Amino acid sequence: MVKASAFIKPLIFINEWKTLFPLSLFIALISFLESYTMATQMEEGTHIDPNQELFALGLANFSGSFVQAVPVAGAFSRSAVNRDANAKTIISSVFTACFVFLLLLFFTTPLAYLPHAVLAIIIISAAYKLIRWTVIITDPIVTITLMSSLLFGLKIGFFIGTGISVLGRVVKKLHRSEVHRDNK
Repeated sequence: MVKASAFIKPLIFINEWKTLFPLSLFIALISFLESYTMATQMEEGTHIDPNQELFALGLANFSGSFVQAVPVAGAFSRSAVNRDANAKTIISSVFTACFVFLLLLFFTTPLAYLPHAVLAIIIISAAYKLIRWTVIITDPIVTITLMSSLLFGLKIGFFIGTGISVLGRVVKKLHRSEVHRDNK
């Protein structure tokens, strides 16, 4: 009989490192960008420190790896529901956790028969208000990233969008330095 333990030292196999490292880096980057974007969307007008956000996510995920926790990230849909409910304190998260626990305890079987599309529409309807639809149409980088993600998959679309964004910043910076040199 295998003895279960809450604290487990993560096993890392050298032959799996080449496969796992790029995927884990991609998951960490997407998690950070999602959390940071959500924080800036929810708290407009306040300063969000990206270094503090990255440190908090890294510490939470590192600590969670020892107890086999799911990777941590900000949740767009839950934050949208809290904002719409005018929740201001951490008690709202405690209440939500208790409600989810009771829901899982008593309604797991009936909820198992819900189609995934129904669950998806609940999340989409909550997160719909967080999306700035005019930016998707008017900003070419966002449009290219969206279209390339839909056509080629999330990972390739993300890299295309990031590459175009970095290239645009470099070109803009070079153009500014050229204009600055010409004015001297």
